[in-house]
Amino acid sequence: MYYQNSTCPICKKNLAYCKCNKSSEGLEGIKIEEVSRYTLGDGVLGRAFPGEKIIQIAYDLYGGLKEKVLHHEILHVLNPHWSEFRVRLESNTVYVK
Repeated sequence: MYYQNSTCPICKKNLAYCKCNKSSEGLEGIKIEEVSRYTLGDGVLGRAFPGEKIIQIAYDLYGGLKEKVLHHEILHVLNPHWSEFRVRLESNTVYVK
């Protein structure tokens, strides 16, 4: 699956106004692969390879959780210099114990 239109798949806004879009390249050319949890590893729902613009997410995710994981991984691809904590803040995936 490739995102090559001008609408963010997460927030549904135009990429020019999207909070998810922190890169001039936007979402074009990002490849999303659905893979097994075994491939991802214990407790991992998704991972990003920013240099290759590839995102892998667990194939059994659906609904809001799938969107949240995808949003989180898109931010990794668009902002590879960000820390994990910042990506979690921006994607609202910070968990407080």
